[in-house]
Amino acid sequence: MPLNALTRALGHPERSAFAHAASLPAASKRLNRLALMAPSQKQVGFTLIELMSVLIIVSVLAVTGLTKLMPTSLFELQAARSQLVLALGQAQQKALFHPAPIRLSSLSNTLDIRQDLNGDGLFQANESIRWGAVQYPLSLVNRVQVSSHTLDYSSLGDVTPTVITLSKAGKTLSVTVSASGWVE
Repeated sequence: MPLNALTRALGHPERSAFAHAASLPAASKRLNRLALMAPSQKQVGFTLIELMSVLIIVSVLAVTGLTKLMPTSLFELQAARSQLVLALGQAQQKALFHPAPIRLSSLSNTLDIRQDLNGDGLFQANESIRWGAVQYPLSLVNRVQVSSHTLDYSSLGDVTPTVITLSKAGKTLSVTVSASGWVE
């Protein structure tokens, strides 16, 4: 805004810019009086900080409350299913790329993949494999039970078809393994 227009807005059209600079305190007093003449209604509402604080507190309480109310056994069964499917896939991969026989066994809440390194047909405890960061035997999450099975993989990744059952707290989940090693 040009300085001459500013002087007109402040109610002093006859003064020059230099004369106006000397009377700035008087102009600010006039603006303050104009602001005080506005209706003096008290503003009602919340600040943005107050609203955000309440939103964060409510969301933390909701997440905490919902996790206590939701049945965790379903999530644990899904996690155990993921572990089982991963173990089945790893056993099949190992059978395809290594000449030694591979056996996956499930018992209670444990999965184990063993490789018959010495070719004696006995899959001994010291023949459990390590796949990346996973060392077998592997315990399933939170005491999820798995049905007892022994799956021997051929060098083509084939296996005897079977249905493996996972259970916890009266809930069950079935995993079907086809003859080709495909998991459903």
